[in-house]
Amino acid sequence: MEQTTFLGHYPISVDDNGAPRERGRADTAITYEATDERSGESVVLKLIPVSSIDPAAREQFEEQAHAAARIKHVNIAKVFDFGREEDHFVYISELLPGEPLASWIEQHGPMPADAVLRVAEQIVSVLSTARFHKLAPCVIQPSNLMIVPGSTPEGSWPFVKLLNFGLGELSSGGELDKPNAGYEREESFSGASPFASPEQLQHQTVDFRSEVYSLGATMYFMLTGSSSSR
Repeated sequence: MEQTTFLGHYPISVDDNGAPRERGRADTAITYEATDERSGESVVLKLIPVSSIDPAAREQFEEQAHAAARIKHVNIAKVFDFGREEDHFVYISELLPGEPLASWIEQHGPMPADAVLRVAEQIVSVLSTARFHKLAPCVIQPSNLMIVPGSTPEGSWPFVKLLNFGLGELSSGGELDKPNAGYEREESFSGASPFASPEQLQHQTVDFRSEVYSLGATMYFMLTGSSSSR
């Protein structure tokens, strides 16, 4: 990698051997851990090749990502910055502590029904906010939800946050089988994801109903520990 600092303030972090600290991949998009030089805080830096976005949709894609950076919601991983540098879009977001929902279910088994309903309530709030601001449908699936430490503002558990807000169906983040917690595996609805609606799988126009479908499939996974069958 020739360029190591993006948008003027975010150098990619490196391991002891000098290799870029990669967190995951989704198709051609690559996610790294980086640092905000102004605050010294660690962030998530996602590089998205411009060529991977349909030319007819690039302007809307940029508008959506910039809009996401202006939205503050307790259940959304903060979007700090977004821009374009040469042949990549650069998406900077909050590096969250905690555990991806998919990994929690894998380790602990099905989640109690009342906890599943609390997760759903939080995500419905996110979807409502996204719809109000006319953002593209969110990616709802277990690997794109992070259980963060602490309780919700109402004092309940689990407290979840949605990753990759504002990127539509581009990608989602989950955890790989790596010793360092939080290392992400990135997935895309372009494949045969059991959490994608029929419209998403067939690359048709999607809307709020696709989000509801995906949320329902995610709730099924939380309740049973397995993906819903079609």
